[in-house]
Amino acid sequence: MDQPNALSAYISESMTGASSLKYNMLYSMYSYPNIILPFFSGIFIDRLGLTSSTSILFGLCIFGQGLFVIGGYVGNTSGLVFSLIGRTFFGMGNESL
Repeated sequence: MDQPNALSAYISESMTGASSLKYNMLYSMYSYPNIILPFFSGIFIDRLGLTSSTSILFGLCIFGQGLFVIGGYVGNTSGLVFSLIGRTFFGMGNESL
């Protein structure tokens, strides 16, 4: 959950325009999908089964983490966008697991 805190110095140095508002959006994008998603994740798990749904949710976590890493490597404003999208996918998968 707390990858942005471990990378805060790197994010503020490498990503141009990463103000505190944009930095805190990394936490918000993790949490926004989980306002509604828990209502549907139980139905999703019941329909697909535990093994299949766990694999899909784990895949979302890996995909989101990969986008977050790519955003760190890009390191500019588009890197921040990659990181925000990655945090969204990571939150969708992680909180439902």
